[in-house]
Amino acid sequence: MNKFSIIIPCYNAEKYIERCLKSIIKQTYRNFEIIIINDGSTDKSLDIIKKYQERNKCIKCVNQENMGVAATRNNAIKYITGNKFIFIDADDYIENNYLEKVNDVLEKNKDIDVLKFKIKLVDEGGNLIRMENGLNKEGVTSFEELVKLEFLEPAWSYVYKLSFWKENNFTYLKGMIHEDFGLTPEILMKANKIYYLNSYLYNYVQRNGSIMSSNNKEKLHKKAYDMLYQYDRLIKINYNKDTKVY
Repeated sequence: MNKFSIIIPCYNAEKYIERCLKSIIKQTYRNFEIIIINDGSTDKSLDIIKKYQERNKCIKCVNQENMGVAATRNNAIKYITGNKFIFIDADDYIENNYLEKVNDVLEKNKDIDVLKFKIKLVDEGGNLIRMENGLNKEGVTSFEELVKLEFLEPAWSYVYKLSFWKENNFTYLKGMIHEDFGLTPEILMKANKIYYLNSYLYNYVQRNGSIMSSNNKEKLHKKAYDMLYQYDRLIKINYNKDTKVY
């Protein structure tokens, strides 16, 4: 039986963390733990987390000084006790049957290293904006197919096998905007088997003022620089005679 470790990096998410936690606690599949890394929040996030900890023994909260999302995700790995894990951003939430749908596939396919699913985009009130245009298929797939997807890079759009992650010593680069851009393609290229699940399981909240939606020129310039830096790193790490260039 699979045990899922659900990692939530949390920084000043008092407006969203309760909805996120409720979506996990309501899961129809019950063998999971919640690992919240409180990344130096200065709002009421920690108070809300503690309230849920008192009622739910499956919640573990680790407090740290503010280090950013990349360092927070890296730090979380050492607290995992499950054999599979996922990331959820504190302002997002998942469907109630997320773990059940994923577990059904993983029980039948023990050698899957990474599982991909579909995304819904919603506003801060939970209203549907649109559905991701993903692959209209289900089953084992390849990097060449996944590279065409809109949500290829986000860390939260996959389920990972812990042993595969540790064997490859994957880590996110600290201090980067969109740090998953530099690691997710490497993970997919090194995976022996990737499964695509044709189900919408994750609600990606489009909120005002986020790094991804900001019009701040300084942030946009840093994002562009960071993505180019990480792209160059990926080329150096992964390029070989079998690599297909598009």
